[in-house]
Amino acid sequence: MDSIWADRLAEVWAFPGQAGSGVVIGTHGVLTARHVISGALPSNTVLARVVRRGHTGPPPWVPMTVSDFEDWDLAVLEVDQTNPGAEWWTPPTSDSPTLVCLGNSSEEGCEAVGFPDASVQQGDSGRPTDLVRNTDQLHGILLPMAQARKPGVHESGRILPEEWVAFDASTATPSEQQGWAGMSGAGVIVSDGRLACIIVDVESDRENRRLYAVPIASALPRCPDLAYELIRVSSDSLIVEHRKAPTYRELFHHASLGQDGTPLRLRDVENLEVFGVKPADLPGDPAFWEYAPRDRDEYLRGQLEEAARLNRMLLLVGDSGSGKSRSAAEISCEIFGEFRLLRPMEEHFSRLSHMESRELQPALVWMDEVGKYKHVSFSELLTRLLHAGFAVVGTIGKEELAIMQSEGEVRNPTGVALANKKLVLPCRWYRRWTPIEIGRLTGHVRNPLLLRAIAKGEDSPAAWCIAGPALINRFESADDEDHPCRAALIRAVFDWYRTGLTIAVPQHAATSLMQHYLSAPPSDECIREAISWCTSPAGPGGRYSLLALSGDGHITPNEHVQDYDLRNGPPSIPDGVWRAVLKQASDEATIRQIGYAAFQAGKTELAREVFESSARQGKTGAMVTLGLLLKKSDPEASMSWYERASKAGDVDAMVNIGVLMHRDNPERAKELFKEAGEAGDIDGLFDLGVMLHLEAPRAAEVWFGRAATAGDIDAMFNLGVLLRRRNSPEAIKWYKKASRLGQPQAMNNLGIILYQQDREQSLDLFKKAANSGNPQAMFNLSILLRRNNREESKQWLERAAELGQPRAMNDFAMMHLRENRELALSFLKRSAELGDKRAIVNLRRILRESD
Repeated sequence: MDSIWADRLAEVWAFPGQAGSGVVIGTHGVLTARHVISGALPSNTVLARVVRRGHTGPPPWVPMTVSDFEDWDLAVLEVDQTNPGAEWWTPPTSDSPTLVCLGNSSEEGCEAVGFPDASVQQGDSGRPTDLVRNTDQLHGILLPMAQARKPGVHESGRILPEEWVAFDASTATPSEQQGWAGMSGAGVIVSDGRLACIIVDVESDRENRRLYAVPIASALPRCPDLAYELIRVSSDSLIVEHRKAPTYRELFHHASLGQDGTPLRLRDVENLEVFGVKPADLPGDPAFWEYAPRDRDEYLRGQLEEAARLNRMLLLVGDSGSGKSRSAAEISCEIFGEFRLLRPMEEHFSRLSHMESRELQPALVWMDEVGKYKHVSFSELLTRLLHAGFAVVGTIGKEELAIMQSEGEVRNPTGVALANKKLVLPCRWYRRWTPIEIGRLTGHVRNPLLLRAIAKGEDSPAAWCIAGPALINRFESADDEDHPCRAALIRAVFDWYRTGLTIAVPQHAATSLMQHYLSAPPSDECIREAISWCTSPAGPGGRYSLLALSGDGHITPNEHVQDYDLRNGPPSIPDGVWRAVLKQASDEATIRQIGYAAFQAGKTELAREVFESSARQGKTGAMVTLGLLLKKSDPEASMSWYERASKAGDVDAMVNIGVLMHRDNPERAKELFKEAGEAGDIDGLFDLGVMLHLEAPRAAEVWFGRAATAGDIDAMFNLGVLLRRRNSPEAIKWYKKASRLGQPQAMNNLGIILYQQDREQSLDLFKKAANSGNPQAMFNLSILLRRNNREESKQWLERAAELGQPRAMNDFAMMHLRENRELALSFLKRSAELGDKRAIVNLRRILRESD
């Protein structure tokens, strides 16, 4: 907080002898309280000077012009450039103060600096002497709601400001109210150094500890002339920020924030890079073309709206250069234009779900390249965001998603979350452009090289825009015997991210890792050449390179080339690199993320070592992961880790042990599910309901009910089933809730219930369930469509049969018996094996007739 007072504390004097304080705005302006200078209005002398701590000799007084605002008891002074004394003014060198908008909450750690003594020694000329009054530095708390009603008239008769807030000083105070008189006009800053208020009065009834101050940011929109003067004296550099602007700058991408530090609304976003859209690298063309519509835009629009309705994240999956970020950005801006855009910084993603969100709503959380947001608690974090009411959109490369979702005893938590249909609605986006799409695009492009490439169908136009082909050629040429450090540096940076780390690679770390890809330690000259070559532009416009070196010494890979590398099966990561990145990991979540990546890369022993190290430190999440990791290779050790985690209160461990024990020791499994459920774990509530639904259906209803109330859509469906069995009208309520949230079986069952009452709604429910992949709904839909749309009916029957719906397999087989007997018999056999009576009868008859 030293910066504002170092060269922006002003002392003010006005004829016939009133003195006060002020804050220097811009280079030649001072903001003070109007009543300090009111005695000199309209034409008498007003003087001011900048007081700097530690400067030898008193600064001279300088004549000022005045713009006053009686309704707010504020005045803007400016050095009178027509007066010869103006040359004595020494402008500040620090930035002009940033103003802050106060909320309704109290602000602790505030500070005010001014000149309490209102008496100034005057010389023979009637002007003040050069002697500087003593300053005082007050600490205290601003209380915006302590004086909520509009102030009235001061005891002296002057008009009080339209609005003020209380400032309670916690430091030493004068014995009399008059002892504060010279503090009028002093600035009050909040704990981060931004200017909030100007002191205008003091209350005598509170031991002289309560002062009153005008909130400057509140006055500006209600007093345009004041705003104009402050903007003018600050040379158009006046900045007014939201109270939480510093927090927002930490959490969110800078391009997603407005001048006041708050997240922009989507309709106001101009820089498309905040969505992950790469500017075109083509001479003669703008950085961002006018959007050329894609064939699947309407599908994407429907999926975005459906995801918002179902309270799920929309995950757009496609290769780099497919144009997925641009299409998603365009359509999101159409649908959610009034929403604020929250583009979290990768390293602060976990903080987002814990912040107060009401003042940001409605808002859209945008995660371009979701892999950068990998976190061991990704599912929990995403759930919190969705439950808080945020719309969420993410993009990811197809290959990266496949790696994250690879099967095994231990699965990447982020990959598991992205596969969870209760949380995520996936949407595929394709790299190749159709001829119709190309036709739309040619009207927006001028670059002859791209037009030629489009005509030949060489690659995705989006890939061409980001110098994709040139970058790939450069990447392939990096493996050069004469320059081995080039390929080593590229692999070091690319593999850094493959180990599970999401932060940019420090340059020193990247160059240190190069040794693991070379037969001999690299020379400094070799390293410098490799950095220069890898960070040199590859495309015609000179915008993109294989690697980017930031000003703070961090290296990041080109995402297009990184995606190409993953698609083409990169080589194994050297063991030394795994060990080195583990030393770079600074927190438990990152260490475990490396462990997951190691397991997926086939480094089972390294993964075990990572998780055991964390587990021995008492980290229950690592214990649970070890239980999964060792389930097949060492069941005894697996159970031991589960038990340790369970005793430490880890609900995931309780549920996992319950799953393992539910056959051999069902009573113990129930106890564990109940314990996890009582601790708030939805899986525990659900699993206990499953175990009880046959032997104690009423008890199962209770547990399913608790899980359903907590938002589990499968529990809503199961509860509906149990209630329907005993003809409870509550069944329909839970079926409807689950249906609204996209539970396909609930849609199907509700469609059956409503069939006699509302066939149109029933048909709509069957269609939604069928489109969600429910085979029973597909079969029911095929039946409803037989009269009016036989062709579509046959299509749904075939899809249901292919998915193993017994009745559908029987009907499909009988429909195709004459034209393809072998196919029909195979479906009949599968249906009969599942117990369908019609299929059993038909199969026997057909086989008997063939004999």
